[in-house]
Amino acid sequence: MIHADKTMILKQTQKIGPNRESNPGPLAPEARIIPLDHPASGHRSSEAFVMAAVSPAVTVPIMLDLQSQGLGTRKGIPTLALAAATLDNVFCITAFSVASAILFSTGIIS
Repeated sequence: MIHADKTMILKQTQKIGPNRESNPGPLAPEARIIPLDHPASGHRSSEAFVMAAVSPAVTVPIMLDLQSQGLGTRKGIPTLALAAATLDNVFCITAFSVASAILFSTGIIS
């Protein structure tokens, strides 16, 4: 799935040019901002990644609606946004697993 999304994003980027969705910089902005509230709390990092993983629940239905209306489909914008949301979710789930492992570890992490 990840390979298919990368390929799809690459093809769409070549078609419409570079954009925000294909740039790895904006991945999970919630996960970068929420821990600033309480930087010492490891729980905040885990919560931030969960929140970031759930955020496509808002954008995906909108993109599917746009796609069904035929808006932006010539340039493949809804498809690109859906693929980027999938990659973002994979990143967030992986980061949540790492943050949880660090947070709940009982020994030295090697």
